Amino acid sequence: MDEDRRRRCRSDEDCISGLPDELLHGILLRLGSARAAARTTALSRRWRRVWPGLPELVLDSCPDAPPPPPASFLDTVDAALAAYSSSSLARLCIALPPAVDLVVPADRAAPWLRFAADRAAAELCLFVPPHFTAPPEPPEEDLDEEEEGDNHTAAWEELELPAWRGAKTVRLCLQDAWRLRPPAGVFASLTGLMILFGRADAGELETLVSMQCPCLRDLRLQLTLIEAADVSIHSDSLRSLWLCIWNSWRLVVVAPGLEKLSLHYALQVRVSAPKLEELAWRGRGTAYDPQHHEFDEDVGRRLRLLEMDMYSTVSSFAQRFDEAEELKLVISILWKEAGYDSFLNGTKKLPKCRTLSLNLLEWRNHSLAQAMLHLFRRCQSVEKVSIWLRCFDEDSKSSCPSTCPCRLAENQRIDDINLSSLEVVEISSFTSSHEELDFLEQLSRCSATSLRKLVINYNKKRSRTPLETKEACQKIRSMYPPNVEVEFYVLRGGRQVRFDWRLVKNVK
Repeated sequence: MDEDRRRRCRSDEDCISGLPDELLHGILLRLGSARAAARTTALSRRWRRVWPGLPELVLDSCPDAPPPPPASFLDTVDAALAAYSSSSLARLCIALPPAVDLVVPADRAAPWLRFAADRAAAELCLFVPPHFTAPPEPPEEDLDEEEEGDNHTAAWEELELPAWRGAKTVRLCLQDAWRLRPPAGVFASLTGLMILFGRADAGELETLVSMQCPCLRDLRLQLTLIEAADVSIHSDSLRSLWLCIWNSWRLVVVAPGLEKLSLHYALQVRVSAPKLEELAWRGRGTAYDPQHHEFDEDVGRRLRLLEMDMYSTVSSFAQRFDEAEELKLVISILWKEAGYDSFLNGTKKLPKCRTLSLNLLEWRNHSLAQAMLHLFRRCQSVEKVSIWLRCFDEDSKSSCPSTCPCRLAENQRIDDINLSSLEVVEISSFTSSHEELDFLEQLSRCSATSLRKLVINYNKKRSRTPLETKEACQKIRSMYPPNVEVEFYVLRGGRQVRFDWRLVKNVK
């Protein structure tokens, strides 16, 4: 009997090991990691030559195992690439474990890039912890010659990016001390390029993007220039552009086919993009200024999406763009009258929009209801409102002075607000606080004849007991007429679950 069992086991093993390499590769690819695939060599000699021929190599820490020491992981990467036997490769992904103090020499990573180039990898992903040598800062406009000369004193480790014909996507996250040098050739087929951190020369960066990548469609750059300089990007193929270039003076973007643009910390900029549909403007301290931030006349006055992480620049943008299908704003109202006055002045004019998405970072010291009513007055054609509530000082019980504009009676009127187009309101990170309930009550009194749905997503970390939540839900439900559907959700097991307050028993 034992002999029959051993014979069946050997037969089963032969059935698996006898499969073609293509099928075995498919099995190993489902493991998601070359390190996990390499462990299959313990099964039999047959498997030892299977994983080195995988069409995809993913070298990272296994999700079901503790991350290896960073230094030993470098040796693991070198050994895996040395053992690889195939002459071609579809995808190479190398992701080092996160470590704040990990310093990787550039010449250690250079062979990994050449490995991908030699095998004409269609996709290359290299993620190395940045290990910042110093926090990046935008250049000061009054930089004198002596300070400017200091930019030349730093020594950077050079990392050459080779070019190969089969490359489709290249994504790099580099150490801050690495200086990326462009290739000598051309990325003839490259459509996606991402470079995070590291250093680059402005002229070399322009050449790489504008001349050496003729088919580039998606570009994301977040790096620091070796020396403060202007940067110009000219591309007929670009469709999406994300720029955060530290130490740059003026950015020039000329892209006839560009549809999506995201600019971060842009001191001066000029944009020519007649097909632009989505614009994101980010970076506190770099408010939009028409004198320094130019959009050519070929850029239309209507956008599909306008997104800003600082409300103080909204009114200025409203002078350039009349309408956006969706307007996304980050709101942070500082304490006392000056903070609320700044909010009022920054949002005194909004572009016309159908969807208004608000991220309220800080508001607890002011009246939430009055802040929202102020925005509604300037956005009365809105059809959907999405609000995410967040407060850094969640335990603060102080309120703004009674003389603050948000407390004045003349600012609490609702008869001048017409929300006849409003259909859906969704609020996330809800806690049933007095300010939040007051806002919902004020909203219910507004002229919103088309409102059909109100969605409340409770904050798990600050949620109340089921009975308290039920009482709040009952109160909210009673504010709105029966034709308005009111839904409540709570977070359970990492996902939003419908909360039926009617099933909660009235037992404390």
